[in-house]
Amino acid sequence: MIPRRRRRPVAVAVAVAVVSAVMAFGGPSSAGAAGDSTASSRVTRDGRIITSIINRTAIRYPGRGTAPSTYWLTLTDTELSFLLAVLANDPSLQGDFVDVMRALADAGPDRTADVQVQIRRGRFTGQTRAVPTDRFAPAQVLARRMITSLPPLRPVQSPPAATPIVIGEPTFTSFDPATWATVVDRSLTAGAVTARVRARPVSFRIRSGDPADNRMAICHGPGRPFDPTDPAPPGRQARRAGTCAVTYLTRTGVEGRRDRWYGELTVIWRAEWTTDGITWRSLGDIPQIAVVGRTVVPATTAIESRS
Repeated sequence: MIPRRRRRPVAVAVAVAVVSAVMAFGGPSSAGAAGDSTASSRVTRDGRIITSIINRTAIRYPGRGTAPSTYWLTLTDTELSFLLAVLANDPSLQGDFVDVMRALADAGPDRTADVQVQIRRGRFTGQTRAVPTDRFAPAQVLARRMITSLPPLRPVQSPPAATPIVIGEPTFTSFDPATWATVVDRSLTAGAVTARVRARPVSFRIRSGDPADNRMAICHGPGRPFDPTDPAPPGRQARRAGTCAVTYLTRTGVEGRRDRWYGELTVIWRAEWTTDGITWRSLGDIPQIAVVGRTVVPATTAIESRS
């Protein structure tokens, strides 16, 4: 347990990172909006697709109010990815943000939670939390509006998520064919207008979180799993076309370092929508991030102790 008096400087460091991320990426999602005279579709900050069929009835707005001075801001997956990169640059960093990353990593790659930071009078307070969400829920249809969430995809990892990684050995990530073939296809009808949204995974990326090598591996397609029956060693399998693997170089759990490196596994979805079933309009690429925490240990030989 870290003494309370030491947490304040860490919170300030994370606060600077969060504020920088929100300033850099705090606008609407890059997967923009499209629409016509009868319908529109857009991507929200948290990666949901909002599709609306325009109601010609005049909308009455409530009277003006005062914006809250304190609120929770949901980080976009791009902002969360930025913060994980910042975290890798300081192996000793601890605090609320690290605690939330630990909880998300323990939940597994198919996590169903949003990361939020508290803002008070325009400034980050240092408080971070994870808020559960139901990504497996069907599209919510409210009158003339439909909210479509993209489901998390469970990967195949070798070594498995709970297994320590040996320094220098590749870690493989892939998706089985059925998982990678997932297609989200939702429709909303109001009167004579039908709006249809669909999305599919097209690529994924991996960042180990290891401070010695925190580069992003970009993987097109579902990747190739490690084959234990293949006589080729893991290093050679990792270099084959279509394989997606990262290698950890730095041990965890020693003085001045965390017990795990926190990286990311981000699936990129390509979304589009239509109102006539013929012309499809792009909603861009939507990232969906999962936090991955891995323990890294040194290699042992017959004459080396495992202690």
